[in-house]
Amino acid sequence: MRLGNRIGVVGGTGFVGRELIHALGEAGYEVTVFVRRPERYRDLSLMPNTCVRQWDAQRAELLAGQEILLNLLVDQSDVLEAFAPEQFAEMGARLQKMANKAGIKRILHLSYLEADRNAGKGWAKQLGELEGAMHAVASAQVTTFRTSLLIGEFDDTTSRYRDQLKSTTFLPVYGADLQFQPLWVKDLAKLVVKTVKNKDSFGQRWVTVGNEVVTLEALACEVAEIMGIERPMIFKPCRPNAKLLTALGPLAPKSLHPAQLLTLHGDRVADNTAFEAQYGFKPAEIEVALSTYITPHDMRHRFNFFRKEAGRPLSELPKELL
Repeated sequence: MRLGNRIGVVGGTGFVGRELIHALGEAGYEVTVFVRRPERYRDLSLMPNTCVRQWDAQRAELLAGQEILLNLLVDQSDVLEAFAPEQFAEMGARLQKMANKAGIKRILHLSYLEADRNAGKGWAKQLGELEGAMHAVASAQVTTFRTSLLIGEFDDTTSRYRDQLKSTTFLPVYGADLQFQPLWVKDLAKLVVKTVKNKDSFGQRWVTVGNEVVTLEALACEVAEIMGIERPMIFKPCRPNAKLLTALGPLAPKSLHPAQLLTLHGDRVADNTAFEAQYGFKPAEIEVALSTYITPHDMRHRFNFFRKEAGRPLSELPKELL
């Protein structure tokens, strides 16, 4: 199969899409991002080899000229542009029709571990229906990345915990006891770039998770530790309370995000986590990934953090840096 460099992206306005779009553009691909409100996302066109076009679900020929489709609809981090999970089945059917009409040769699809179109109802079924529609595109070789929890700057968990802790040690964490295997979004981007033309990935549903199993409470405590906060006051709201708190708008705790209510439904842990053996590189450890965007920027706190990581007593620091 002769595969070109033109990639169409749907669902690419969240933190996952921005990272992947930048990585693909840097790798030389010509990226077109389809959005419903182009005027809101003109900044995306500043990324390497990237342009923004209006999404129109009524135009079956919308993907004409594209050779590769990157489907990131499951990313709910951008509440202004995201499609609700209840729309996944309809969107999958539309994208399947568009992709077949355009003769799309390659599809890269983001999903989660629990995707199951045979589930009775709800999130798992919605994920499964969208995934199934992508794998049913007759003209395309499809690869699905089944993830656990993606983390990175502007995500809907760790970045939110950081923003809350900037003003108070009181930290509401929805789904605090749920277990995940976080993967840095930059590692996902690296993998996607490597996978586009990898024939071994054709038709595969790849488990794409980090090597460490943690709860969201542990992840929140890790964020706090990096910020120099030893004992955050973790509050574990149940679903009704979290829903009520997020409805407060500007008054809602910054650690809560509407996407959490949509995507966090249970433990998301894989049996096989041999990431390096399968994909050829070692993913960043959680602490390393978090430190790239959680670490305080002022010099005093950075010295404290790195000295602690090196096992050196803070008492050795000059008083003006304490």
